[in-house]
Amino acid sequence: MNIDMFVAIRPRKGMAELIVLFILLTPTLCQKQLPPDAVKAWDSIAMIYNDICIQETNIDPRVPEIMFKELPMPEEKEFHCYLKCSQERLGFMSPSGEFNIAVILDQVHFMTEELVTRCAEVSYQELELCKRSYALFKCLVLGVAE
Repeated sequence: MNIDMFVAIRPRKGMAELIVLFILLTPTLCQKQLPPDAVKAWDSIAMIYNDICIQETNIDPRVPEIMFKELPMPEEKEFHCYLKCSQERLGFMSPSGEFNIAVILDQVHFMTEELVTRCAEVSYQELELCKRSYALFKCLVLGVAE
């Protein structure tokens, strides 16, 4: 075996700075977005109970307006509970935290059964129901995002 193959490569002057810059910018450059048709469809579904769920959770009303348009999604508890409120009222989730995959697929036509089932299974790891709703939502959004 030739030892020369394992010679360490040292970065040139300024190369380390470029690598750091690339690492910092990669999340921004690779940020996913929902397809416009998905945003429009999801907005029409989610906004049905918007006012009720805003009142119930005391969330900033601007957050639901951008929840499908800007990723990453908010991590606040109020947002998680807003999603729980919406999902329960839409019939996506029972008050005990069980997801109704058939209802989700019936109302959200651009989702696949495979994606919804996988996301529901992952979400059941969360015991707190607001977090469970958020886990489902996040998984579905990232599964559809481009």
